[in-house]
Amino acid sequence: MNFITELLHADHKRSRFSCGEESLDVFIQKLASQHVKSRAAGVFIAADAGGRVKGYYTLSADSIPAESVPEDFRKKVPRYESLPTTLLGWLAIDLHDQGQGLGELLLIDALHRAYAISEQVGSAAVIVDALNSKAEAFYQQYGFIALPDRGRLFLPMKSVKTLF
Repeated sequence: MNFITELLHADHKRSRFSCGEESLDVFIQKLASQHVKSRAAGVFIAADAGGRVKGYYTLSADSIPAESVPEDFRKKVPRYESLPTTLLGWLAIDLHDQGQGLGELLLIDALHRAYAISEQVGSAAVIVDALNSKAEAFYQQYGFIALPDRGRLFLPMKSVKTLF
């Protein structure tokens, strides 16, 4: 599968993107540019040679309450009220490209990028907010751990490092 990920720009064709989840479609079609311009999130696109968006993900800075992570992880990080994290906010694949492994490739790309950033800007883990149980199961197969907040999962950067 040939693709590259790059920051969203005007040449990306996203008006017809449809992944089957309205909130994810609306985000990429109408809101993503605003998020990039305001630096609320980095929006990374996988597009074909013609610029058609095949999939995307977003990354942004976040934090979680220290007491929400498992005790064994909490013992290994400085004692702060909240831990700096990287939020993998959205990850979606166009219906035409689903079932071909692109979701996994974009997740690995996102984790690689998050880890690289964490070497310069503190981030103890990658956080995801799973939209549903299917998404939760997808992330758990890559080692994400469910937090007490329903749908929120995390993967320590130490675990991310072992993937590369």
